[in-house]
Amino acid sequence: MIEKRHTFMNIHREKRLSKFPLRLASIGYVPDNFHEPYKNLRDEIICGFIIRSRGDMVMCMDDGSRQAIEPPAGMLSDAGHRGWLETSRPWDELFFSYPPEAREALKALGLDLGQLHGRLIPVRDPDYFERKVAEIVELCRQFHLEGVLDRLDLAAFDLMTVMFMPAENSPLHAMPHPAVRRVATFIRKNFPDRIDLAGLLRENGVSARTFHREWNKVFEISPLAYLIELRIGFARELLRSTRYNLKEIAGQCGFGGVVDLCRHFRKRCGATPTAYRKQFHPTCARFPQKN
Repeated sequence: MIEKRHTFMNIHREKRLSKFPLRLASIGYVPDNFHEPYKNLRDEIICGFIIRSRGDMVMCMDDGSRQAIEPPAGMLSDAGHRGWLETSRPWDELFFSYPPEAREALKALGLDLGQLHGRLIPVRDPDYFERKVAEIVELCRQFHLEGVLDRLDLAAFDLMTVMFMPAENSPLHAMPHPAVRRVATFIRKNFPDRIDLAGLLRENGVSARTFHREWNKVFEISPLAYLIELRIGFARELLRSTRYNLKEIAGQCGFGGVVDLCRHFRKRCGATPTAYRKQFHPTCARFPQKN
């Protein structure tokens, strides 16, 4: 049962303990909402859910398009657009946001805003949805405790993944073997850290042969290549959106050092990290170093 108490927090600059790349900028839970929808231009990526209402839900976009669906349902709206949800009042709403520079990390983790922006998605598993919303709301109540914001970042991402990632774009969910799926999901969520694959397989009771057989059914690259792709995606985001130097970026992304970062980055992106950064920040050489 979800406690009906209004909650809103700006948390992007709050300290985290983990290196998970998708950090929430804000999050809110509004039960029994009677307010008019917010229709201004968004400067953040918005993920919104109507949990329940007295009527059908309608989503309106700035291009004039409208969709209607019965709640519960959700939507993703990219920064730089107008998009809002309308339904019979009152309604219960959960929403959270990410800064615009999170697009790269979202895409690296399987959520492409180019495909998902402006789509109204019905809840496919109501029991899971209600449990996850209740978990998120309870974590919001405990946000002042150490480590809770990290759990909140992960819970929000889990909800988005289940809601918005189509089966054909979700290789992890396509894995029929539950233990193998748990290992693969752990890699995706913890890619900035040192990954001990052999240890993960032992903990989950999976042989290396079974894991690689199941992995190859849904992936065209090896687990190591997948891990590096996730790290490179995060490195690109940091190069575009922060002033971290290459040593700091290598550490944040899980690379062994600057040489390791540059080698993998050039191989996959066709340019050095510094050259890539200059495409977005021509004066990056004059960036003050982060202390």
